Amino acid sequence: MTVDQTNRILLILFAASIAVGWICFDERLSRLGDNAEFIVISKGLATGHGMSFVHGPEPEPARKFPPGYPAILAVTQLFTTNNVNLMKNISVFFFALLIPLTWLVVREIDDELTAYIVAVASLLSPHLIEFSHQVLSEVPYAAVSMAGILYLIRWRSTTDIRSLAILVCLAVAAYYIRTIGLTVIGALVCTQFLDRRFKIGFLVGTAAAILILPWVLHSSAYLDQFSSVNPYKTDESPMISIGFLGERLLKNLDRYGFTFFPWAFAPFIDHRYPPTLLSVSVGLVVDLLLLYYLVVCLRRSRKDASIPVYLALYLIVVLLWPAVWADTRFVIPIIPLAIYGIVWSIRDLLGRLPIPAPYCKWVPLVIAISVLGANGVRSAMMQVDHKPYHAAWRNYFDSADWVRYNTPEDAIIVCRKPFLMHVMSGRTTLTYPWIEPTSLLKALDDAKADYVVADVLFGSTARVLIPAIQAHGSSFFPVQTYEESQTMVYEFLGFEDKKGKLAKLREKLRAFENLIDRDARDPANWQKLYALGTMFHQAGDFQTARSVYERVVPRMRTESNVMLNLGILHFSQSRFNEAIAAFTDAVNLAPRNPQLRLGLAQAYEQVGNHAKASEHAREAFKLSPKSRVALQTIARCAVELGNAEEAEMAYNHALKLEPQSITLRNDLALFYIKSERYEDAYGILNKLISDKPERTEFRLDMVTTLINLGRLDAARSYGIDLLRYHQHSLSGNLKSVADQVLGELATKLGVTRETLEAEATAN
Repeated sequence: MTVDQTNRILLILFAASIAVGWICFDERLSRLGDNAEFIVISKGLATGHGMSFVHGPEPEPARKFPPGYPAILAVTQLFTTNNVNLMKNISVFFFALLIPLTWLVVREIDDELTAYIVAVASLLSPHLIEFSHQVLSEVPYAAVSMAGILYLIRWRSTTDIRSLAILVCLAVAAYYIRTIGLTVIGALVCTQFLDRRFKIGFLVGTAAAILILPWVLHSSAYLDQFSSVNPYKTDESPMISIGFLGERLLKNLDRYGFTFFPWAFAPFIDHRYPPTLLSVSVGLVVDLLLLYYLVVCLRRSRKDASIPVYLALYLIVVLLWPAVWADTRFVIPIIPLAIYGIVWSIRDLLGRLPIPAPYCKWVPLVIAISVLGANGVRSAMMQVDHKPYHAAWRNYFDSADWVRYNTPEDAIIVCRKPFLMHVMSGRTTLTYPWIEPTSLLKALDDAKADYVVADVLFGSTARVLIPAIQAHGSSFFPVQTYEESQTMVYEFLGFEDKKGKLAKLREKLRAFENLIDRDARDPANWQKLYALGTMFHQAGDFQTARSVYERVVPRMRTESNVMLNLGILHFSQSRFNEAIAAFTDAVNLAPRNPQLRLGLAQAYEQVGNHAKASEHAREAFKLSPKSRVALQTIARCAVELGNAEEAEMAYNHALKLEPQSITLRNDLALFYIKSERYEDAYGILNKLISDKPERTEFRLDMVTTLINLGRLDAARSYGIDLLRYHQHSLSGNLKSVADQVLGELATKLGVTRETLEAEATAN
């Protein structure tokens, strides 16, 4: 083949790769956190902060990734900040380099037909296509390492210093793009040793070591992660042992051998867990073909050992890497070379069979064409029309857009995935510490946080952030809600005393009232005004909360949660008739909401309408069969309506749901006292006093019970104990009850109250 023909083929492959990359181009930022980290580091390089994460209030050293790929991205940052599409096109460019380089590498060691098969198979690989437009280092590394392998094959036996220097530079360049580029350096040194060129092997190895030494000394992140049992917490994690390394190897063999390797080379088959017979069979075939290529090719010819040596070193590193990170993306850079290994193995195995020579040529070709077709269909299905992200992810990115266009440029945003949020929103971002709610609020206050994004993607949000928001609702003002997933953006009002918090809330209220006075048509403003009312409610400013609720009711009467909160507010201030009206409206709007039914039942109970209270409590229990509060309300109403049997059944049912509930057990004890079942009351009260010895009312009920059981000595003992240790608790309504119970005890004992008090003092 002439030089012109070769150049024409390379140009065609390059153009075809560009076309495939652009046809399958996805403008969305990947959900993988690494891509945002690369972008943030590149911004640090472009702004003079070096290898630093510059998303937060202060730059932080970035020691996780080598500087090569971020440096390439940093060029785009000089022209436009965080231009994701421009950075994605850099990956497309490297993809367009990888495919012609693959063709050249295979042609160097095999025939042109095999080179075409491998190059086109790589071009149509859905995994390579997917990563061809991601801001990730896999495809750039694949292209640079492929260039290194090509040069190694061509100049492996050279003694020319210039050629050896180029070889070393390509291998080192692969390392500086992706740390696993050490395997390219390893392949260069090992092939020299295989050729018994030990002097040159040591020379190129030493030169490469000197060139990578600056970054090795600067960063130990990957070494720490590799050598730690828990790679996420290297500071706290113990070092791995030989036994643990063996366990890690076995886990990775299982995951890569039966999922990620076969999925990379046969993506048209479903390899998800649990495995099917077909997926396991394909996995075994792929694994055995790769193993056959590595072993046989290395044993048969030192001349052709460059690719097998590199693949073997690469696979060893991947299989020993922490199993928690096992993923197809680690296979991406070797897909072209592994495809060649599989094709080589099939052809070699067929050549060993007693079949006519043409079959040895055409059977692999038919298999290759079938696989190419399947890959092409898979790529067309998965990579041309991209599936929309799940609502939770979509709304997370929407919240970043909202932050970009609705917050000051110097705003500080607290969220999970702060790198992604920074790239999408252009704001300073940081994550929240995983600590208890009050300490978390103090940490946000110290960080001068302005907004908080509460996602529904990550477990830590539900475990850490949401409890803090619920516990300190008056510090978080909801400014944007995505109903599709309930992703929320809150303005953080700070961690202050009640007075300072209310002052901020009133300032917000004045602003929103002015906004609504100018434009009352926007429903979003009414929603925010209502949210502000709930914050006054939580902060204990019931009067302002009530005025806000009553103002939004005419606009939001069709929303049950508004009427619910208005009902709760009326109830808390003992305006039970108004609470009934609000809860009734809420129930009419959402009749199958058990919380609304229960609120209405409790309001009716407070005005003495126990029949209505019982009716709605029953409805609440039907809608929520595990509601202990509904059963308790049913029981209390049954007592008032004279239905002792129903009351006892409801109490016992509730106890099965929450056997340790203090209020429930106390209610049941009072029911037994009222029913003159004093032995039953005694058993419950005895356990309650054991569980909660500080509760004075339990001891008063015990005195009453013992008096009615005729156990006056025990009653006297409890009475004296009350006067001695619980005198400080006897105030208000409890004091009047205590006076009555202790007076009755004194009468039964034939002494005066003063006598009992004297005994308590004397002892």
